[in-house]
Amino acid sequence: YEYTYGGRIFNFAGQLDQLNDFVIPLLRKDPRSRRAVISIYNPLKDSSTVNRNTPALMYMQFRIKNQKLHSTTHIRSNEILFGWPANLFQISKFNEEVAKELDITPGDLTIISNSAHVFLEDQNSIQRILESL
Repeated sequence: YEYTYGGRIFNFAGQLDQLNDFVIPLLRKDPRSRRAVISIYNPLKDSSTVNRNTPALMYMQFRIKNQKLHSTTHIRSNEILFGWPANLFQISKFNEEVAKELDITPGDLTIISNSAHVFLEDQNSIQRILESL
């Protein structure tokens, strides 16, 4: 892959740590803010008709409600067998870490998957998982 989420979160366009220099300070200053958004999608790199390596995770938004940190994440394309568990883990860890920095409790995770799918080549793995239930 030509990108990682970490690079886009902590060094977006080589200029911005979106988490530590924007989201956390913003929510400390204004806990009611609705602007605490981390963008993964970079239109300068990703909006190309020939680029097929577009990140699946588009953005994460953090909001404080009732002294809990809630996050909403939009996933453009989500492979369910391997990608979904990895994304869920990453998103929950971000929510926990930001909540810890803000000294509040982690809240709800809302994940929007526009295209949740499995690949045909994973059919045997999926069948083994289903049979083990």
